[in-house]
Amino acid sequence: RLKRPISVSERCLRCLCPRTETASMAAADLQLVLTALKEGGPAETTPAREMLFAALPHALAPISAGDEPHPYQLRVLDDVRRAFESLRVLAVEAMNVATNDIKAARDTLAEAEAAVVSATAAVGEAKAAADAAKGNRDERAALVRQAERDLAETEASTQSAIDSRTQLLAELDFARGVVEAAEKCKEAGTSAPESDASVALVALLEKCHAEKALIAAVPASLRIPAAARSDFDDFTVREAMRVVGEAVKALESKLVAGAEEAASAEAERLGSWAILDIERERVAELEAGVAAAEGTLADAEASRRASAAEVGVQKNALSDKLIAETLAESRLKELAQATGAFERLVKPPVPPPEEEEAARRQAQTTTAADEPQMSSPSDEASREQDVEISGAQEEAQATAGDEPMTEVTEAMEKVADAPARPAPESLSMGGA
Repeated sequence: RLKRPISVSERCLRCLCPRTETASMAAADLQLVLTALKEGGPAETTPAREMLFAALPHALAPISAGDEPHPYQLRVLDDVRRAFESLRVLAVEAMNVATNDIKAARDTLAEAEAAVVSATAAVGEAKAAADAAKGNRDERAALVRQAERDLAETEASTQSAIDSRTQLLAELDFARGVVEAAEKCKEAGTSAPESDASVALVALLEKCHAEKALIAAVPASLRIPAAARSDFDDFTVREAMRVVGEAVKALESKLVAGAEEAASAEAERLGSWAILDIERERVAELEAGVAAAEGTLADAEASRRASAAEVGVQKNALSDKLIAETLAESRLKELAQATGAFERLVKPPVPPPEEEEAARRQAQTTTAADEPQMSSPSDEASREQDVEISGAQEEAQATAGDEPMTEVTEAMEKVADAPARPAPESLSMGGA
């Protein structure tokens, strides 16, 4: 059966990666270089890196076969070297940016944590101030209640004094009326056995606790005109007038004393009222102070909650920066490993003699296996067409010269000069 002709790319890879231990290491290095070259670069350099990715195995094939690369292949290797250097510069810049960002994030986090400590202290101070304000308010409220009790007592005393004075005035008016009526009857006597004057005088004498004999004799003595009275009747009338006169004087003295007592009670009432009014005003001021202290406490607690939330935000931001730094470190290590692998591919170590012999026999076997066993006119035409296409491609490459690789180089240099992209967003640290 006819075998298809092997392509140039497959032949390069087979020459580069024969089945020996050294060649296996070279294959691993090539895979590492190609992966690093294709991944992790800026988007604007993707076409250039894809060109290098496709051309690199062809450029390395002569070296693995022990031949000297032609100038175009050397230029490809040089462009790959410069591409790795550009990627390394970008990775270093990303690493520096991540390091600076981490420092700034740590500083910001420290400030946020200090703000939490300060806010917590402010909450404690505000709570203490609010408790003190409430204590002062409660003490003053107790004084207000005491002042209200004092005012109630003084108002009761004042009212009692006023009532006593009113009663004294009524009694004094009654006594004076009795005396006045008795004076009128004293000379002319009374026409009726039980006149109003006689009845009132008897009532007053009874109230003054006069002697019962005097009280009993007064009505009869008052009915007798003064000229017709006996000595007993005159004595009775005079004694009765003396008793009621003393009663009037006693009532007048009590009235004066009662006026002083009422005035004193009124003064005490007014004083108690003034004290109560002052204490109530003071309580109102303290209530306003309590409200202000509670508002300050609420603001301090809100500030503490906001500061705690900001700490969480800054921890997440620091987590993102740490992850970005880790990614940048990983990228630098990958590029360092890829660069080392590339240099080993460009300058491969000398394999042991037994591996060289095994590789030579394998190459001969591969070459023989790649040759078609039978040829047909159509196969010959196909191979001739492949040779013509290959020759045309080589002629086109020779005509183009170094222009494609110059574009690659310029693209990679633009990447090196471009500013570093920001670190990618990542998962937060959560409660870490």
